[in-house]
Amino acid sequence: MSQPLVHGPPPAPSASVEGAFPIDELRRLLQSGSLDEARGLLESLRARSAPHPELDRWARLLRPPRARVGGEGRRSSYVAENAAWLRENSEAYHGQWVALDKGVLLGANPDRLELHRELERRGVLADALFFRLTPG
Repeated sequence: MSQPLVHGPPPAPSASVEGAFPIDELRRLLQSGSLDEARGLLESLRARSAPHPELDRWARLLRPPRARVGGEGRRSSYVAENAAWLRENSEAYHGQWVALDKGVLLGANPDRLELHRELERRGVLADALFFRLTPG
């Protein structure tokens, strides 16, 4: 059996990624909404442990969100057109999903997944905004 390339004492049991405690604690902190604490624990674990895919996965999960400005605000500029279509036509489509683009109906179906597939087949899925129309 070959010797490990890393020298020095093995990590303490509580720092072991394979151990249930650190991952369970990260999960508990995340579920309780304590993101800053979870990020601090993760940073500490990564500082005292060898690189590990599980810690990399948690780093991606706990990474702060980033906001990006996309294009020219294309979607937001068509809110009025979509809202006007919904006001004028929603009665005829109650109980269905509708997909709109710039106030134009792309398709309607009671099953959202079927509507999604139809739009994908037609090559217009990327531009679609989906709405579920219910009475009331």
